[in-house]
Amino acid sequence: MSTLKTFPECIGAGRKTLHAWEGPATLLALMVPLALALGCGPASRDAEERPSPQLQNVAATWNGGQLTLGEFLHAFRELQDPDAVDPTRVGEVVSQLFHEWVAEKILAERAREAGMHQDPRALDELAALREDRSIAFFVRKHIDEAIRIKRRDIQQFYDEHQERFLSPGTYTYYRIFFSSKVHGPERAKQRAEECWRMLDKGANFHDLVPEFSDTREEKRDTEYGPFKAGENPPVIEQVILETPVRRFSKVVELPDGYMIFYPETKTESVPRSLSSVEKEIFRELFTEQQKAKVEELMRELAARYQVVTHKELFDAAEVKDSELALQIRPDGGRFTWGEFLKFAESQNARNRSEKESALELFTRRKLLLHHIKKVKFESTDYFRRRFRPLENRVLSDYYLRATVDPEADPTEEELEKYYDDNPEEFRRPERIEAWHLAKKIPYPVDASEKDRVTAERRIYGTLMEVRRRVAELGENFKTWADRFTDYEDGGYLGYQPVLALPPEWISVVATLEEGEISQPIRVKDTFELVLRGKKEEGGVLKYEVAKQQVRERAKESKVKNLRTGHIERVLAEVGTSYDINTAAQLVVKLLDRATRPPEYWLDPYQ
Repeated sequence: MSTLKTFPECIGAGRKTLHAWEGPATLLALMVPLALALGCGPASRDAEERPSPQLQNVAATWNGGQLTLGEFLHAFRELQDPDAVDPTRVGEVVSQLFHEWVAEKILAERAREAGMHQDPRALDELAALREDRSIAFFVRKHIDEAIRIKRRDIQQFYDEHQERFLSPGTYTYYRIFFSSKVHGPERAKQRAEECWRMLDKGANFHDLVPEFSDTREEKRDTEYGPFKAGENPPVIEQVILETPVRRFSKVVELPDGYMIFYPETKTESVPRSLSSVEKEIFRELFTEQQKAKVEELMRELAARYQVVTHKELFDAAEVKDSELALQIRPDGGRFTWGEFLKFAESQNARNRSEKESALELFTRRKLLLHHIKKVKFESTDYFRRRFRPLENRVLSDYYLRATVDPEADPTEEELEKYYDDNPEEFRRPERIEAWHLAKKIPYPVDASEKDRVTAERRIYGTLMEVRRRVAELGENFKTWADRFTDYEDGGYLGYQPVLALPPEWISVVATLEEGEISQPIRVKDTFELVLRGKKEEGGVLKYEVAKQQVRERAKESKVKNLRTGHIERVLAEVGTSYDINTAAQLVVKLLDRATRPPEYWLDPYQ
């Protein structure tokens, strides 16, 4: 029996979180088919899906239970990202997935036996998940699975858009690798995102390699290549091709961790083969068909029900949370302004325009949920079979939080040991305290080059005058920054890692003494004065300073170990047996179909 990783934190590079696969609520995710919009009732029992005989075979057994191949299929679709499965290691992946999903099913059953599925917090978690999944499954069943993209459509698109599918003859790149094996999947992802944010703020890619890359030291600064188009896996090559030379890529998830790429050179463009772009074209045509349906179908659904939105509230001087924002008839419910604002916040809608868009999305979501309820979609086998692995994951996690995690509070001795054993986790980069006075350049509309130069000189001169008054008249720079900077930070930036400073700043700030003010620095469409404060040397934080962080990390580690041990004991007690070969054959079929989304969701044996 292989060792099970942290559970249910054992996400791994390809393990989906419960909200990762379908994505956030968008207009595309709220599509609904015309037939149902016009009033199809709930499916009859005879109309329920009938899985092929192969899916009814038992794939895993243990003392007191079993997992059919059909259950394995649904768990794979809902809980595993197929793109993250290494096709050369399918047997290993299947063995690990059996460990996870059998354990989740057993622990979920124990949670139900203990009545935990009726606990208010568990019910709240399941209710939120059920709402999201009901929309996703409804759209999948009635739209996604009905779309058919033919090979001749792909060929025609490829022939008509040749200019889009050119790639360099060769390319080279640098990379920063964040290892899931070294740090664990979650921490590796956090490190990758932290590094990307620093790059986005202007940090030098090569300066961050020693700090972040988990590649062996002798290979960290390697320039990889030159490679010809098609020599790297598509998940890597596509990102490199889309990223400009000497610019950093997005964070790329791979089976063994995460990477950020930095293309160094690209040579003469050549056409990419149809086979290398087929998946990309398929997804574009698929999305296009989805979008083609959405507006007409949502209008049909809106015509069937009475929908009243109170957009006039946007013009009111004051709106109470209890005021009505949306009403759906018949029996569709009433939704308050407070409920809408909570939804708008989840969509990061801040200004009026964004909130108006959020209200439209909120309306469509509630309308579709109302229809789903009317046709009793959640009572169908289709929904229940696909929701069960998600429900098992929530309940098994709830069970572990209630029975195992309370034992995970680390002792003082364990805290000190964790700190001593993991000093790099508590390393702080060199930081500089800084204030700035930033003034945006007010370019006139349709400005000529002369007008632009005049506007730039005016702002530059204003900042030079501020600098003179501070130096010669003793006026307070911090007061000027607080009152006149064009940013909401009030002029104070706090302590900033040197490498995270804008690149335009780094060379200037490095030459300043404490208390010295820079010349005006040009940063995009602003000029800025920078006052340098104190400097904090980099290094490992003292235990007393890092103690709260140490406590959090040490507890995470202890929870991981306790859960792993608990699950290994559970699996050992029940005596599991897995049909890995049969499940592996199913996974191979799914990996083949993953490039064709509609087929991916269908019964692979029919």
